Amino acid sequence: MTGPRGRINGAAGGASGRFVVGRAILPGTRSARHRGLQDRDPRDREDTGRQVRIKSYLTSTTNNKMPEAFVSSTLAEARQMCDRGELPHKILTHLAEAAEQLAPERDAVASILVLDKDGLLRNGASPRLPYDYLTAIDGLKPNAQVGTCAAVAATGTMIITPDFHSDDKWAELRHLPLALGFVAAWSYPIKDSKGAVLGTFGTYFRNNREPLPGEIKGVEAFAGMAAEVLGR
Repeated sequence: MTGPRGRINGAAGGASGRFVVGRAILPGTRSARHRGLQDRDPRDREDTGRQVRIKSYLTSTTNNKMPEAFVSSTLAEARQMCDRGELPHKILTHLAEAAEQLAPERDAVASILVLDKDGLLRNGASPRLPYDYLTAIDGLKPNAQVGTCAAVAATGTMIITPDFHSDDKWAELRHLPLALGFVAAWSYPIKDSKGAVLGTFGTYFRNNREPLPGEIKGVEAFAGMAAEVLGR
């Protein structure tokens, strides 16, 4: 990572899978694929031990409480990964996977997007989103009237979309997540110490709902750690 808005070395796409988007050009995106995205299956990762530890916390999440020990452990491991000099993408993936475990209904899929030097949103870590979906949204411009993450990048505030169908900001984009079974989303800004937006920490839901208090507190903490990673 070079600079607070630098490019992610070793950035990669999400889970393997088919998602046909044809050649449709979305508002605020570049048609060219972002160099560095790779179609990877999360099952191929070598960090299976860490994933087992994450799963061990599954029963600790309740509707109104954040699993404090789990969040603390996640942050501690992220700092250790930083100390070992691991790639930003790998650390962000660790945070994204942990955020998914905060959802009591296990209906969440996380996606961290990072602003590049041109001010466009690029994939930072989306371990369970298919490559074709990530390609379709690659290069999205911050826009308060578009989607959820693009709106967060533009406003610097948390935005919740409990129903894609009823939110006009998703009018020209909703077909993309709906095709994957997602019906709602929310996103939290990743900011540096001066308040500048570095990226977004988004979560898609398979149920129409808002994030629970524990999910918000956990992602807020993870977003802070993500800012440290991006600022290295």
